[in-house]
Amino acid sequence: MNRAAVRWALCAALLVALTCLGASGQEQAVGVFHMLIGCRVAHFDHPPVIGLAGRTYISAAVLDELELPGGPAPQPFAPLGGRANDQETVPQAEPGAAGEAGTPEQSAATGGNEQGSDAQGGGAQGSGETPAPSAPAPPQPGWRHYILAGNTMDVSPAGAAFAAKLDGQPLTAAELAQYQGQGYIAADRLAEAGLMLAYDAEDELYQLTGVIYKVDYRRGNGDAAAAPPSLSLSCLTPLGVEGVQDDETHVHLVLHGGYFADSSPREYAGDPVVTKVGLKSLPRLGRSFVYIEQPKRTGFKVASEARLGFAVVSFGNYFRVASYSLSSSGQLSLCVQLGAPAAAQDQALDNPPRLVVDFTGATFEDATRTIKVNQGGVTAIRIGRPAEGHVRVVLDLSEPLDYRLLTNDNGARYYVQLLPRTPPVGTASQMRKGRAIMLDPGHGGSDPGAPGVSSGVWESALTLQITGLVQAELGRLGYQVLSTRRADRFVSLGARTDYANSLLPYVFVSIHCNSIEDPAFEGIMTFHHATSVAGARLAACVHSEALAATGAVDKGVRTANFFVLRETVMPATLIECGFLTNKAECAKLTDPAYQARLAHGIARGIDKFVTGGM
Repeated sequence: MNRAAVRWALCAALLVALTCLGASGQEQAVGVFHMLIGCRVAHFDHPPVIGLAGRTYISAAVLDELELPGGPAPQPFAPLGGRANDQETVPQAEPGAAGEAGTPEQSAATGGNEQGSDAQGGGAQGSGETPAPSAPAPPQPGWRHYILAGNTMDVSPAGAAFAAKLDGQPLTAAELAQYQGQGYIAADRLAEAGLMLAYDAEDELYQLTGVIYKVDYRRGNGDAAAAPPSLSLSCLTPLGVEGVQDDETHVHLVLHGGYFADSSPREYAGDPVVTKVGLKSLPRLGRSFVYIEQPKRTGFKVASEARLGFAVVSFGNYFRVASYSLSSSGQLSLCVQLGAPAAAQDQALDNPPRLVVDFTGATFEDATRTIKVNQGGVTAIRIGRPAEGHVRVVLDLSEPLDYRLLTNDNGARYYVQLLPRTPPVGTASQMRKGRAIMLDPGHGGSDPGAPGVSSGVWESALTLQITGLVQAELGRLGYQVLSTRRADRFVSLGARTDYANSLLPYVFVSIHCNSIEDPAFEGIMTFHHATSVAGARLAACVHSEALAATGAVDKGVRTANFFVLRETVMPATLIECGFLTNKAECAKLTDPAYQARLAHGIARGIDKFVTGGM
């Protein structure tokens, strides 16, 4: 659970509590005390944490929030055992100090052991490291019995003098406390059983993090119909899991609400899916990490029962619909995300009009799925799996439309963009319909770009001026023109490409000015990404028309791995309009008449690409 979600949950709980207070007229409302149990916010009618005589105590009521199994304790894992060492000094507060649980006026977290960045869980040992104990005596009648991985906790019934047992052994009077009729257990003794107390100073909230007592990787057997390879995690507290594909061979998981007692890496030499699993815990932050190394990217999905502290990561090329919406063309665009690169084959069919896209090497968990749309030229999106490892997407159209299939993320993400239908022999005006242009004036705001040799000349101001002229030229031709910035403000590279990929303009053109140490260097050069065939055509069109309009020195069309070329999914180009470090060219680039000729050439190049077809 992220911080925003935690704050929202707390605000909602406080509103409910205040409402109850106003309605009942009671001095204390139920649910005014809050604490994170793993990744979940829990509410109490009494302080869940108190400090007494230099020691921190946790309410026994938190055990009921864990939904732990009861009955005789099985022994699938060795006991966690062992006393917590190196306890931090706990600031004290009187037990009568009222207020929100987790405020600085009450005690701070005990935190347990933390060796570097890998937590060992307050002395808890990893599963399988100690022999199983003899079975404890059955719980006394009326006592609550909790199974904590390989440990047990028994708590006396309400109304009686408070008592508790850890693994059948009674806790001492110093390890127990009572306050406002509630029983409390020393935090260091709970840490021995795998429940560690942390304190989030930013949110002013206590958090109880549970030991992740099981990390189990199950290898696949190569049978596509069998269960896929998977990594399962079991935690004492509710566990939130987020997965991120870092690159083609690495995945990492962020775990909210649990810690590892044993952070030793697991290696699976020769495995075709997972070769190494690294573990890291930051229990004082209530967060842990799993680092997965793979021979090659397979894709994955995370399924969890967060409240029960269980999650499983299944490895496979899972298909999902990421989004669908109206794009800049005025028609629908569909984005699909796969776990790993997959081949796609598309075809348009008539009677009735529909578009079919087949993905090979992908997995879809449902037999079929239909999404009613009724907008942007699409009545419905149908998804099915006609064969194992084969996913078919059908867009049912309300009328015949043009389309294009775009891809990024090395072929793991696809965009299906619908466009207004162009007649086989259409006019230039018909070809421009629905083909929006996005212009990207380089730099801006706190990033002024390159300085000119003339005083007061900066790249960011010139690119904005030139872009405005290009926009006017394209507008006269009938294009819808979008821009990443229209004023002198900073826009990050990621924000520029995200904006483009969300609207899907027909092309993306980034406008810059150049600089170099050699003051004699001059001319126009234009770039495209090496993997984009359409981008190469667009760059060639823009470059040739800009040269024809200005008579500038030809510095060629080149490939580059610029962010805005690499991360945009549509054909993209970046034009360097001239060198500000060349005195003559700097003067030209600040001349309104030259800027107008340059803008006319860039616009003609864009139009040439669009009306000339792909």
